[in-house]
Amino acid sequence: MNLNKNNYSKEIIPATSLLLSISNADNNIEASEVKVIKDIQSNKSSPIIQDESKKTLAPKIQKEQHKIDWNQSADQIHNQIRAFDPFPGAYSFLNGKRIKLFKSSEYDCNENNLKQPGEIIIKDKLLLIKTNTKKMINIGMVQLEGKNKISSSDFIKSLENKKHLLE
Repeated sequence: MNLNKNNYSKEIIPATSLLLSISNADNNIEASEVKVIKDIQSNKSSPIIQDESKKTLAPKIQKEQHKIDWNQSADQIHNQIRAFDPFPGAYSFLNGKRIKLFKSSEYDCNENNLKQPGEIIIKDKLLLIKTNTKKMINIGMVQLEGKNKISSSDFIKSLENKKHLLE
């Protein structure tokens, strides 16, 4: 298969080599992705060139979009943190100082009925933050204003045994 005729590459890469390099980079390759590669290799499928006159640009991300609203659902907050991880980082405020949050996951917890959205809960050495749903957000890393990123377990050690609320 010659990719030069479509100006996609100056180097011809056999699909098997491409498949091998992809599978080495990510062992979670999907069957549908393998099928696409095999279809391209056997000329059953061909790339479609984008019509440049129909292209659009994504809107510029505003700084306000990085700020977390703890009244959103756990899904929305988790996706927001993932969207800005590793850079520039989704943030909130703790005691008037910016705190960026990274490496989030959703956490099912039934003990959060009396907690407010944005409240920090320490459970089993996890840094959990209450949302407006039954799920909480588990944070893996944090970065305090003017500091380097640290693991949530190190951050937990710095917290005093009192109520902390992210704004």
